[in-house]
Amino acid sequence: MNGHHPDAATAEVEFQRFAFEGQAFGRWKKKMVFAWGGLPGETALVRVTRRKRRRLDGVVQQVLVPSAERVAPREDHFLSCSPWQILDPAREAHYKADAVRRLFEQRHEISLPQFDLIDGAPFGYRNKLEFSFTQTATGLSLAFYRRGGHREKTPIDGCLLGCEPLNVVARAFTEALNAAGIVAESLKTLMVRCSRAGHVTAALFLRERIAADRLRALDECLRGRLSHRGERSDAAAGASSEADCGADGGGRDVRTGRGEASAAATLIGWRAYFSDPQSPASVATEALYGWGEDVLEERLNTARLRFSTRSFFQVNVPVFEEALREIAGHVLPGLPVVDVFCGVGTLGIAVGREGTVFVESDPECVRFIEENCRINGLRDFRVVAGPAEKTLPPIPAESTVLLDPPRAGCHPKLLRQLAQ
Repeated sequence: MNGHHPDAATAEVEFQRFAFEGQAFGRWKKKMVFAWGGLPGETALVRVTRRKRRRLDGVVQQVLVPSAERVAPREDHFLSCSPWQILDPAREAHYKADAVRRLFEQRHEISLPQFDLIDGAPFGYRNKLEFSFTQTATGLSLAFYRRGGHREKTPIDGCLLGCEPLNVVARAFTEALNAAGIVAESLKTLMVRCSRAGHVTAALFLRERIAADRLRALDECLRGRLSHRGERSDAAAGASSEADCGADGGGRDVRTGRGEASAAATLIGWRAYFSDPQSPASVATEALYGWGEDVLEERLNTARLRFSTRSFFQVNVPVFEEALREIAGHVLPGLPVVDVFCGVGTLGIAVGREGTVFVESDPECVRFIEENCRINGLRDFRVVAGPAEKTLPPIPAESTVLLDPPRAGCHPKLLRQLAQ
């Protein structure tokens, strides 16, 4: 059924499977097609967003023959945050496990044994969200970038993937920014983070240096709006129950929809940073303003861990706790442990082995490693600050190396070091 639509920017494609990255894969003429928003077995009209010699990238514009597995997505912006919303969670887990098996077989000639994929709750699980902003006819709005949209943005009111306290605080920020007359051109992103106790911290990244008195007025407006809603805006207000992360104030599960009531949120602090506009990333070039605390604490199984808004920490805590229990069972008893790309020390501390070496390049994470080791009773440890491929110390052959690399993967030099 593959064909060509009269519009030169579209193609009719029958999808065969999922690609490793999550797009639906099919062929049009002699080109491979990778499209977001499609399912295996479907025929769809694909809007082409990028052309290469042997490949087309795109987004499904219209489903012509739907799969029996397709379900209605919970959010209009699902392609920006979770393209898998068009599948039942059980089928999502099946397809992801299949993709992992094919990846190992095709690229590494390794046949994996049977394994279970722990999927967890499909909504309300993320303890961190990062929003962009866009200007609409009614004022400033939270936004996500459109997948395949060439830097185009979609206005949103929050995201169901996140714990509801994150959305409560993000919406309050948007209202306060609108009231202060701060427009999208002056803003880069808003990063919000929460613990399972419902405590929230935030970091606002600005494209220009805004005067401290304007930021102070923004702060007062922000906390006033949270107080007006019955939310809390200081640490002294006390902790919320862990049930707040995933349920609203009336006990209703926010995974089933967002109503007038909101999950309890305690904003314990926030920071404003000037962020170099030449960089697309939310980098803290210069601190401009701060109120309250910028440190959260979370318990992972038996470990207590502290981290800031900007430091790396796992976004799905319940699923990661399951992973930690599995990892602990594979650590060789009585032998050295090296935690590479350790973040705030999560894996190495969870294993709880004296003499562990922690390797991390991000200064924002490094500052928490020693503190986290000490509050968890580790006395003998070593922190190596710097890129792993440049700073990794000699490792005894009989060691356990824990790796949690960034999405780009491990540097080839590091892999060669580990292989030796």
